Amino acid sequence: MRSDTEKKTMNISRKELAKKWTKEHINNINNIFNTDIDSYDYDLLLELEEYAHDKAEQFCEYYEEAWVEAEEEYILNKLFKILNVAHNKNVFWNRDPRGYSLKIEDDYIRDNKLDIWRDMGGYGIIAPVIKG
Repeated sequence: MRSDTEKKTMNISRKELAKKWTKEHINNINNIFNTDIDSYDYDLLLELEEYAHDKAEQFCEYYEEAWVEAEEEYILNKLFKILNVAHNKNVFWNRDPRGYSLKIEDDYIRDNKLDIWRDMGGYGIIAPVIKG
């Protein structure tokens, strides 16, 4: 016999479930950074994630240190502007194109017992694409 929670979950469409998880993730981001982003801001974070990921892929073909540093500064400045917070040393741009690009250090996530989407290495993912 199924529990009431299981029955309720079964009645939620995949789209509704993704919307619910996205809302929870936004709340978690707000708690971690003591900020107040909304779904519009989260869409901006998703766009920045895609941009940062594209740049990481470009580094596989062409790499110039000055260009990388300029991109990193641009990406992190844009990230902190969207979040409306000061720079945070625990947030970084992961240049490995095999995963998400905007992350939070794994030690910070673990030490502070933060509830956030993570990759296999334990790094917090700032802007995951959440599908139901």
